[in-house]
Amino acid sequence: VDDSTNALLQHAPDCEYAQANKQVDLSAPGAFATALCRCQIQRGHTLPPLPPSNTVVRPKRIKPTECSYSSVQSLRTDLGNRAHSGLASKLRDSTFVGCVSRNRSLIQWGIELLMIDHFELARELFYQLALAKFGSTEENIATLGGGGVDVRLAIESVLSSDDEDGNTPGSQSVSATDTNIELAEQATRCLSEHADMLKEYFSIRMEHKKMPIADTNGGDSEVRLMLTGLPVLLEGHSPTPHALPIFLLRLATEVDWKEEKPCFEGVCTELGAYYADIPFQDDEESATNVEEVKNDNPELIDAAAKRYVQHVIYPAISFLLVPPKEFASDGTVVKLALLTSLYKVFERC
Repeated sequence: VDDSTNALLQHAPDCEYAQANKQVDLSAPGAFATALCRCQIQRGHTLPPLPPSNTVVRPKRIKPTECSYSSVQSLRTDLGNRAHSGLASKLRDSTFVGCVSRNRSLIQWGIELLMIDHFELARELFYQLALAKFGSTEENIATLGGGGVDVRLAIESVLSSDDEDGNTPGSQSVSATDTNIELAEQATRCLSEHADMLKEYFSIRMEHKKMPIADTNGGDSEVRLMLTGLPVLLEGHSPTPHALPIFLLRLATEVDWKEEKPCFEGVCTELGAYYADIPFQDDEESATNVEEVKNDNPELIDAAAKRYVQHVIYPAISFLLVPPKEFASDGTVVKLALLTSLYKVFERC
């Protein structure tokens, strides 16, 4: 190995690739493919480790807030008990190769090519960050523009989206609409009742504001519950607007509000799912994607999502995530190829 860097691989003098490829930069994505030769198979256990890429901005470590609640302490202890140290080391020392789809991407660790479910990893990451920032100060809240988001209208939009596509005009559609409005009001009341707790513990700020009533000439107004702030779980990251309505609905309906520990765990879980959602490309890039489809070359993930995964999610997963043991066996992280196995295949060709 070259003394100037521990990321350069050098072929043996008698290797058939010694002249063509004297050195291989293992930090380059796909470098394992150019290192396929017998001398490296024989010396596989001595291959140099990959250093952190210079293009990856390492996020700041998050120091957990002080908390005296036994339920929060128990949840934080569970993270340590579930941790898989070997998987954490692989993620920390890996190099990003590329995206496969909106949920999957490839990374390289040593002589291994791994496929990861970056959405599941991100969901667990943001769950852990929400738990670590439990009870943060006002500084952890990002204020939403435009006076905030009307909670009831946002929830209504989720409940009515299927009806708009699936129902025909008539009494059945009217009945479904009335039901959706009633469900949205119930969900809004639930969030209103727990607004103080959500703000104090999770930096989810909801406020009652007087808002003008639509289609009225007299300037009438009514008090509405507005979402005006969300927590900053990761610097440089913002949750996607299109996933906000379903987040509010699930926050009201999927959280156990009666028991302390399940409640805190449920809110962190919903925050994790919301913040891990992958963004969609803008209109300009969408036009480019349409051309790709016309050319019979559609991609499973757009350019905006690729940038988000590579430059925001992957660095955070690499340096901040404490991966649980189940991720090593449930398909979240899968070893696709090993240098030794790949060489045997190419040798027979």
